[in-house]
Amino acid sequence: MRFEAQLEEAMRVKWRAYYINYPGLKERIAEMESDPTVSNQEFLKQLRSQMLKAMHFYDSVESRIAMEARGELTSDAVSAIMHEIQALKTYAKLNTDGLRKIAKKYDKRCGQTKTMQADILKT
Repeated sequence: MRFEAQLEEAMRVKWRAYYINYPGLKERIAEMESDPTVSNQEFLKQLRSQMLKAMHFYDSVESRIAMEARGELTSDAVSAIMHEIQALKTYAKLNTDGLRKIAKKYDKRCGQTKTMQADILKT
């Protein structure tokens, strides 16, 4: 199964807007690959924006879970918190895998220097 399908299947519906836009980033890479005159600067800005979006959401959910975990908890509350922690762990893994795969695609198809890291450092 392709990663895009895995991501779509594993996404938590109520968090859908906070996952990285893997299809959009992949589409941008295809544009740069098909037209070498297209600058990678817009892609790198979009990538940064997607990373920050995912990181901010992760931090906010983590903080909310920590607040909920304070004080006395019923067994149902503990179960709900554990479920939320597992969902957050899955969220982090999916976004990390997506970013890694996008970086690999970028490097393989249109890295202007040697790697995405080098291109980011140039900007």
